[in-house]
Amino acid sequence: MSGFILTQNSPTNQQVLADAKNAFKKKSYHLKEQQVDIGTYTLTYYEDLFHHKRNIYQDECGDVFFYAGFLGYNSKQGKEALLAIKEDLDKKMPLQNMEFHGNFLLIAYHKGSLKIVRDLF
Repeated sequence: MSGFILTQNSPTNQQVLADAKNAFKKKSYHLKEQQVDIGTYTLTYYEDLFHHKRNIYQDECGDVFFYAGFLGYNSKQGKEALLAIKEDLDKKMPLQNMEFHGNFLLIAYHKGSLKIVRDLF
């Protein structure tokens, strides 16, 4: 189990973000909260409850990849799948041409562009 809140940075969204965090905390199992700025957005995410793993990859250029659920790509899963996705995006492969497996939601912030992809079900 993991979760996230993605908000665009603005003074008016600060109260909305605080309310959403409080609502999530009431329903959660006191998951460890992390926050990362991605462009003009803030991603607040909660680490996996059962496996204690981080579902995020961030590089020194500011690219950020995060998933919730189970994500498989090119026979890889977890953080290794995120790195493989980044490598293929760096090679100019369009995200819509990639074949993902699992039950997931993927947030990819790559070279200043935010993309959100989910499984088909």
